[in-house]
Amino acid sequence: MLDGSSPAYRYSVESQQDIQGDVVWQSSHKRVLQEHKLPAVMDFHKTSLAAAKVLKEAGLQVVVLEARDRVGGRTYTVQGPEFQYVDLGGAYVGPTQNGILKLSKELGVQTYLVNEKEKLIHHVKERKFIGGSGQISERIAELLGSCVRLNQPVIKICQKDTAVFVETMSGEKYESHAKVDCFKKEHQEVLNNLGFILARKARKFIQLSKEERVLRQPFGRLFFAGTETATKWSGYMDGAVQAGERAAKECGCILKMNTKLQAVSEATQYASNEQNPYSRLITKEGDINICLKNIDSHYFLYLCRDLWTTLLDFKWYMKVTLVGLAFIVSWIFFGLLWYLNVVIYYSDLQSSSNHTICITNVNSFLSAFLYSLETQTTIGYGSRHVTGVCPFSIILLVFQVLFGIALDALVGGMLFAELSRPSRRSAMIKFSHNALISHTDGCLCLLIRVADLGRCFLVKCHISAKLFRKVPSKNFRAITFTQEDVKFTVDGSTQEPFLGFPVTFYHIIDEQSAIKGLNEQNLEHQKFELVIVISGIIASTGATCQARTSYLPSEMKWGHNFASILSVAEDGKYKANWKEFDRVNSSEKLQ
Repeated sequence: MLDGSSPAYRYSVESQQDIQGDVVWQSSHKRVLQEHKLPAVMDFHKTSLAAAKVLKEAGLQVVVLEARDRVGGRTYTVQGPEFQYVDLGGAYVGPTQNGILKLSKELGVQTYLVNEKEKLIHHVKERKFIGGSGQISERIAELLGSCVRLNQPVIKICQKDTAVFVETMSGEKYESHAKVDCFKKEHQEVLNNLGFILARKARKFIQLSKEERVLRQPFGRLFFAGTETATKWSGYMDGAVQAGERAAKECGCILKMNTKLQAVSEATQYASNEQNPYSRLITKEGDINICLKNIDSHYFLYLCRDLWTTLLDFKWYMKVTLVGLAFIVSWIFFGLLWYLNVVIYYSDLQSSSNHTICITNVNSFLSAFLYSLETQTTIGYGSRHVTGVCPFSIILLVFQVLFGIALDALVGGMLFAELSRPSRRSAMIKFSHNALISHTDGCLCLLIRVADLGRCFLVKCHISAKLFRKVPSKNFRAITFTQEDVKFTVDGSTQEPFLGFPVTFYHIIDEQSAIKGLNEQNLEHQKFELVIVISGIIASTGATCQARTSYLPSEMKWGHNFASILSVAEDGKYKANWKEFDRVNSSEKLQ
């Protein structure tokens, strides 16, 4: 039995499948659930609110027992006539705090960047919530509605073999399948101060040893949560959300709800990808950032259908390894055939004087291997050679010679194809690191700079662009992408631009543009990816070359223009300063 006066959030949750009636009021004024087992969740801040939200979305009825007269715990937003709002508790969020960021996005609570102009190596306090962090708890409470009951501190918890019994100070009793509790604070009056004076005491839970981690492990039907039990961002709002979701999944194991609660981790993973700056379809270097999964059973079949392309796509070390193995295995294989030919069919190893000699001086597998090596590489025979009296030996000799020629041709073709691949030429096409938004000829335009560093320029160049937007499903189990064309031009030429010098392509942002409505304020909040493709023909080989890159909203600068890098040398030649290729200049204030 656990007995205490923790002023924590108190939750009672019951399965819709088990409960057949409503809560019954008895004459003793004690609220008892009709002999049904239910999971109960208890905590003191966003941890339990996050857990209750997950369990409710998973199809459970939730009753929230709040010890105080408000929700929020260590997040508390105060409003007043002299100021809009001020956070007296936790207020900041930063990069990789995906749990709280995903939750705030679902609830419609927006963030803004803190007033920091310098470059930081480690940025924890990057953003704050518009309207205060207390809104998150309040909006979850609004979603739960009448299930939230304030001023209900729990005074007793009793665990038996099949259930957990919870009693509140008002005399209400609950029977549940399981219960989740936070680490109990010793003095309720200390919590009322709402300060950070307990941080030094809470910090010890962040630095638990392997033996001490048992504090977050379930004890029977009791489960422990709280931001101090989080494995990441412990002590922060994000840690509270993570701990709540973990506690909800642990309770779900008892109710066999793993399938329903799996969406929680997938939703968090989606939020993590959304916050990750490398979550893009095409990398800056032009590589496709897509990983195919669950094709193991068909992978070999896919390789065999397009073996040549598969070989060319291998890395250099894989190609060298495969070529070496191919030669060695073929020598061993044919050496084994020569040895079997001698041993089984013609008995060349016998010492009798009347046997037929098909291959001279082949009397062991090692000598047969050397004969196979000499035959396939055509380095010439020494004392070992075919006598010409055995038809099978002659057929095997012809077959190995033809196989060796084919293998040499394959290796030579791979080497030639690798050295002449257009991908090597595409690496010489350089894109500007940033895309710029500025006025050009009186129109608001998106600008990118492209240069060809090769001595032999591409001919019949063509530029195309696609705008991709993520469209997640409601349960975050699938993600689709919408595609829109973005047309780029260069001056008055829309067909086959000349890349003999750095060229600035621009896209007019008008009512027909795929990125219409952009402004300086909402640019950083946009969620899209602009993929640029430059294709052309290599004049020296006639092969088609393609170079790719992509731009995220964070890589677009508002109100800037590219600096000029062309000048005329003393000998009359134009010269381009490649060190200034990515340099930009601030332009006028854009409206």
